Amino acid sequence: MTIHRRILRSLTVSGALLAAACQGGDLTAPPAPASSVASPASPASPASPASPALLAPGALALASAGDTPASVQAVTAQLAKCEVHARVSGSRLVGPRGGVVTIGGSQLIVPAGALRDTVTITGTTRGDNSDVIDFQPRGLHFVRPALLVLAGGGCVFPNGATPVVAYLGEGNTVLERIAAVYVPRWKLVAAPIEHFCGYAIAF
Repeated sequence: MTIHRRILRSLTVSGALLAAACQGGDLTAPPAPASSVASPASPASPASPASPALLAPGALALASAGDTPASVQAVTAQLAKCEVHARVSGSRLVGPRGGVVTIGGSQLIVPAGALRDTVTITGTTRGDNSDVIDFQPRGLHFVRPALLVLAGGGCVFPNGATPVVAYLGEGNTVLERIAAVYVPRWKLVAAPIEHFCGYAIAF
């Protein structure tokens, strides 16, 4: 069974979809500029078996799974500690047809129908010893959940700990633990998200 099929099956059974808003965020997607043209934005071809792009078919199927609202409150979670790395940013114009935004070894896979307007999506790492990715435009809400695939290479995974994706508020406060699927071979952690804030691997 391929990686993306294993992840899709696990997400279908046990995924918890986040519906909390970023504090102070605007939950409506900004209208597309008059000169912008919606990009078909098909997933990039994977260069190797470890590429998170392998998860793209699963992400598109996941979009039909529906959602379960979750309350916003501080929870206990430990963010993954990683090797210090350079700041990396990835940006792409994504519209109603969906697309994939690549940020270093991580990816945000937006399925068709997740956005009503065309938006420039940007993800940026912090250039420190975390794997936190901050997304813009802050507070953007997806009509259908997108799939966030975080690359954990270079991060320490405690023995026996089950990684999750943490939704972060101000000051790296963990507001939500999102159930995730972990692929140990590639150290990929994948979870559905419904809006933009900061996200990171946590335990």
